[in-house]
Amino acid sequence: MKQLSLTINYEMPRETLQGVMEAGRSLTSLCIFSEHIEELPLLPPNLQQLEVGLPLLQPGRSRLQALPQLPTTLRQLRCVHCGALAALPSSLSATAVSVLQCSRCDVLENLPQLPPSLVELRMEWCRDLPQLPALPQGLMRLCMHCCPELVELPTLPTTLRQLEWSGIRLEHMPQLAHTGLTELVCTTCNQLQQLPELPASLEALKELHRIAEATAAAAGCPASAGLQRMQRPAAAATAAAT
Repeated sequence: MKQLSLTINYEMPRETLQGVMEAGRSLTSLCIFSEHIEELPLLPPNLQQLEVGLPLLQPGRSRLQALPQLPTTLRQLRCVHCGALAALPSSLSATAVSVLQCSRCDVLENLPQLPPSLVELRMEWCRDLPQLPALPQGLMRLCMHCCPELVELPTLPTTLRQLEWSGIRLEHMPQLAHTGLTELVCTTCNQLQQLPELPASLEALKELHRIAEATAAAAGCPASAGLQRMQRPAAAATAAAT
């Protein structure tokens, strides 16, 4: 057996779940959905995919408070509706994780050092998350949505191709010119005052930025007003740039 998906609708003794894990030592993919489990036992040693919490569209929240040590073979980690999870384990940095998603983890306050293998990072509705750690140099996609405590982003890697954010209180973006961005999506970012120099890979958006600034100047408005006007069509412009 390589794949296992569990939906647990009752209080399962930890020993019972431990027995399931021991019987599934050859598992490479594991999904555990439950509102009742507060901790997980030791994970299978060759696990590559782990999803915990609840389905994204299902109401409610998981009581999971912590994750055990993550196996070094892990490639994907998804934590969804984990409303009691305050931190991810430090063992994350030693894994092979390329995709990390945390959605509706309301009390998540800390991310450890991210693994060099990380390609995609998605943080959504993590309302207590104050900052991100340094981003690995191979990261290609960064998506940040509805993380109101997040007020700045770390330096972006040169490999970044897609950047999406909404509902974040950023006033200034980090430098973008050195990246290879082909998609930039910004919505509901009312405190953002201006964009930095854009990379050549976003030529269409750069031209739109110049038009927005010129329009704002002609109307006697501050440059930030032009920025607000350009945010909505930015997605269409980036599509043209690709």
